[in-house]
Amino acid sequence: MGPAPGCVITLVNSDTQETWSNGYEVDLHGNQRCELALHDVATGAVPDVGELNDERHSLTLDPRDSLLVYLDNGTCAVEVTPG
Repeated sequence: MGPAPGCVITLVNSDTQETWSNGYEVDLHGNQRCELALHDVATGAVPDVGELNDERHSLTLDPRDSLLVYLDNGTCAVEVTPG
């Protein structure tokens, strides 16, 4: 089994579930930014982090050599797709 695939993360409207590309107003739930981190399930290491905000609505996180990762995001509604 190889490393986990990267993921593309896009802000979504928590009410309508529409992605930013569909033109909704950014909802950061009262925050100025949304920090996201990938965590390696086996080691707890953080192979990649990124931030979404009013100007940056999408980002790609790279799991590097991790086989299984999870996304830590406590502040924003996001959509995650393989990338």
